[in-house]
Amino acid sequence: MYLPSTNAPPTDFSVRRAPTFVDVVAERATLSGGTAYTFVSPDRDERPSLTFPELDARARSVGAMLAARGLTGERVLVLLPPGLDYVAAFLGCLYAGTVAVPLYPPSGGKYSARHLAVLADSRPAAALVPGSELARAAELAEELRAPGLQLISVDGDLPAADDWRRPRIDGDSVAFLQYTSGSTGTPRGVRVTHRNLVVNSAQIQERFGSGPDTGVVSWLPPYHDMGLIGGILQPVYAGAPATLLAPTAFITRPLLWLELISELGASISGGPNFAYDLCVDRIPQERLAGLDLSRWQVAFNGAEPVRARTLERFAARMAPLGFRREAFFPCYGLAEATLMVSGRRVGDEDIAHTFAADSLGPGRLPEPAADGLPVVDCGPVAVDLDVTVADAEHGRACAPGAVGEIWVAGENVADGYWGKPAADGTFGARLTGEERTYLRTGDYGFVRDGHLYVTGRSKDLIVVRGRNHYPQDLETTALAAHDTLRRGAAAFAVEQDGREEICLVLETPHGHVAETADEVIAAVRAALVREHAVAPGSVVLVRPGGIPRTTSGKIQRSATRAALATGTIKVVRRSDTGGPQPSGTPPQAAAAATAAASAVLTAAAPGRQPDPDALRAVVTDLAARRLGVSVDRTAPLVGQGLDSLAAVELQAAVAQTTGVELSLAELLAGAAVDDLTLDTPAAPVARPTPAAPGEHLPLTTNQQAMVFMEQQHPGTSALHISLAVRLLADVDPDALHRTFQRLVDRHPVLRTALRWADGEPYQTVLPHLDVDFTVEDGHTLGKDALAARLERACDGTPFVLDEGRVLRALLLRRSDGDILSLTLHHVAADMWSMALLTDELARLYAAERGEGPALPEPPEAAYLSLADRQRRLLESPRGERLWEYWKAELDGCEPVLELPADRPRPPCRATAATR
Repeated sequence: MYLPSTNAPPTDFSVRRAPTFVDVVAERATLSGGTAYTFVSPDRDERPSLTFPELDARARSVGAMLAARGLTGERVLVLLPPGLDYVAAFLGCLYAGTVAVPLYPPSGGKYSARHLAVLADSRPAAALVPGSELARAAELAEELRAPGLQLISVDGDLPAADDWRRPRIDGDSVAFLQYTSGSTGTPRGVRVTHRNLVVNSAQIQERFGSGPDTGVVSWLPPYHDMGLIGGILQPVYAGAPATLLAPTAFITRPLLWLELISELGASISGGPNFAYDLCVDRIPQERLAGLDLSRWQVAFNGAEPVRARTLERFAARMAPLGFRREAFFPCYGLAEATLMVSGRRVGDEDIAHTFAADSLGPGRLPEPAADGLPVVDCGPVAVDLDVTVADAEHGRACAPGAVGEIWVAGENVADGYWGKPAADGTFGARLTGEERTYLRTGDYGFVRDGHLYVTGRSKDLIVVRGRNHYPQDLETTALAAHDTLRRGAAAFAVEQDGREEICLVLETPHGHVAETADEVIAAVRAALVREHAVAPGSVVLVRPGGIPRTTSGKIQRSATRAALATGTIKVVRRSDTGGPQPSGTPPQAAAAATAAASAVLTAAAPGRQPDPDALRAVVTDLAARRLGVSVDRTAPLVGQGLDSLAAVELQAAVAQTTGVELSLAELLAGAAVDDLTLDTPAAPVARPTPAAPGEHLPLTTNQQAMVFMEQQHPGTSALHISLAVRLLADVDPDALHRTFQRLVDRHPVLRTALRWADGEPYQTVLPHLDVDFTVEDGHTLGKDALAARLERACDGTPFVLDEGRVLRALLLRRSDGDILSLTLHHVAADMWSMALLTDELARLYAAERGEGPALPEPPEAAYLSLADRQRRLLESPRGERLWEYWKAELDGCEPVLELPADRPRPPCRATAATR
């Protein structure tokens, strides 16, 4: 069946006419001075950002640097961790006219077989690495016998943006190589051109409805097509502000993703199917209280099979938070088509339909059945894209509505793989009698009512948590893991608890089974984690000849899977990981581990380290709960089912339960529980409790700095944070006064006094404090008088800190719109806190007027417990290492930094601004 796009063209933005993505970014810099990207740290405290003009300037600087090194036209590896440097470096490659090659940075400083395979295939001339990785990268260059590989850090000084000169690139120039994730034996880098990128960006923008007024949140890895194109490049194409966080931050704490969507009111965010499962399984219901997901308009789901059950579970759990089922955006795509092929229209209600299982085979017409298999609707085909459902064996289109292989044609489709333009017939396929060429996706599906439904894969590709794994790669790694494995192996996907997992069936020789079975299985698990960053769900050992083969001796993976499912294959030994147990079901194991940790920590005398052996027992319990197996403390965890995802989750669970920070590098390098380095806390970890009125509390390190500055310049306005906004709607002054009082009542830090005892500062929470809120008539104030009044509101009166006065508000009534001036002392807030408070103020005001829902109570002691957390960190072994690091790093630094200025440095520091 032939399915042309029936969508109307998107709005004709000037960026859509851009010939290259370099022109897209440059055009955005002229259209908007707003924020392009913000990168959020896992603790949400650090949020560096880049505006669109700053992004363009950074990319120009990187591009000028690469061009000066003679790299235009060459391949350049981008081996940087997620963050703003990564974004600038990738775009800088495009600005230099190089071919970027995004690749995961090494885990724990170790390069895997995948790194070596991609490097050997792409033959890069240079690699962009963090400054701290230059030495290790040099070793890699020697291993590859590539002494000419330039190793470049983007951490240091860069040329001026004005030094950049546009390279000779156009729409047909290759922008980057997208290596399909998972391949190690025969890596395939998709040649994505600038035209592919611009066209698919327009297609995604049309379907998302993204623009300057829509916020994007992305935790997706920037090395894969969904994370790079959907999470980073699509926002800059659409002019949408994007908030980014590291994938490990999401895996460690899935709640962070939802918190940011709620806090920022983001419209667009998503991920692979497993991300939605992770939120349901890992976040207890009570932790969701207070989140607002009502502004989430596009919750895209792709990169792995989209499961209807996952969407229904997530929608049911998040409905009380305002999440709507219509926000789900199941989509279909692949790297060979740049990213997206089809996606549902925003607002469509039906997510999936059920069909009789026996009607979903190739060439069959799917029959609706109430008790059938659910197949997710992946929506209409993207703009300017054609899809044909083909009978590939006979080279013809299938009957309308029948199941067949999905073939795609359009300007977003790449022309081939790097160095393999005609690889395996994937590109350039033709229907009999037609001239048009298609991309063979290898996926089966059908079209119903103009929408695409994907039913499965015709190739054996395994997708686990959004990453592709080729079975032949997994089999090769498994057979090399142990000396007794020399015969056959079959790797395929199986479903465990609604998730796709890897099953490995291995033939073992006669006489080497019983005594080595556990050793073999552990070695196979460890090898897959080491080389592919994934642990198999099942490892099955069978007798020689137990794996089905063709008459020519080729292993039949699908037949092996069927034989294992029906029990017709003779199993010698089988090892299954139970998988992670959801946070909320049942809680006995979690409660037991938490109780054990509490007993271990509280048993230690004040200032003494807890018993290491008891701590290891707690770690063992938590690992067993995460892996779903009984854990041997003396055996490597990677051999017992620990992969990169499980390692991050175990690290987070141990830190949350005991305060101990495990090393990810140690976990993934093959350490047993008994081998782990335990940085134990210097004091028992206790849950923060609300401060009692009058209690003397220590200051945080930041507050100590503020007090020091206050002593140097008593009453200085340099520590005042202010904003003034014009209120366009009518304001009820009494309701606004009550709202400010409610704000102070909700947040202890806004009624906390700073006082002194025995020469040391401390803070104490006041039981009640009347808010400093003033209403004045500003109708007669001219422009200059208004500016002077607002300046006095900010700087005119010092805060009385020992009375808890850290906030004041002024409402000026005016005919052209009332003006609200808000000022806080830096000892209680920063500019980000100000933004959060004003957002909360607006919602509290709406609730006060009966125009919005009541807000839940904020977490108790959230900020006031920070001082204790800082103290424990500084007193721990990790704190000692940090102290030694910074002493060495700053050793020899000049006490006064001499910078060129337009006038001499004054003898005393001043805070007044100059022109």
